[in-house]
Amino acid sequence: MSKKIDMRDWLNKDTVSALDLITDNGSGYKTLDVTISRISEPEMVQCGPKKEMHPTAYFDRAKKKLILRPVHLRVLVGIFGPYHDGPVGHKIRLYVEKNVNTPQGKADCIRIDPVLPNGKKKRSLLPSMPPKASDQPPPDPDGELTADEEAELQAEIFPGGAE
Repeated sequence: MSKKIDMRDWLNKDTVSALDLITDNGSGYKTLDVTISRISEPEMVQCGPKKEMHPTAYFDRAKKKLILRPVHLRVLVGIFGPYHDGPVGHKIRLYVEKNVNTPQGKADCIRIDPVLPNGKKKRSLLPSMPPKASDQPPPDPDGELTADEEAELQAEIFPGGAE
């Protein structure tokens, strides 16, 4: 009997990709809960056929890092605020969004889930322009979303509907 070789070992071993989250039988994707240990300043990284400037997230006890694209940064800012040290020490969930339009064509891409592993949701700052203070309801002291806020957040994050 010959030894099975996992072809994913032949790919980029430094950064997390959708293939890292594929189930062992190849039937779908799993999620991965990670704790952010640090976020680097933007550096030149290979993104498809060209190099671009992007920050990188590093995780506790993980060999791979995540190149933070604008879609990832918007979610991190929405959950933890605008400063690079805000997410450090916090858990996030990585998942795969299927059939994303990219400059190289459709691809399955890593996304950051704003639902934290403890099941609670944090208020989001995802809209580009927050409403005026006079239009905002008083903040919920425990940071949890109301049903209406949760529905609005879901619509913002998953414009075509959640899978």
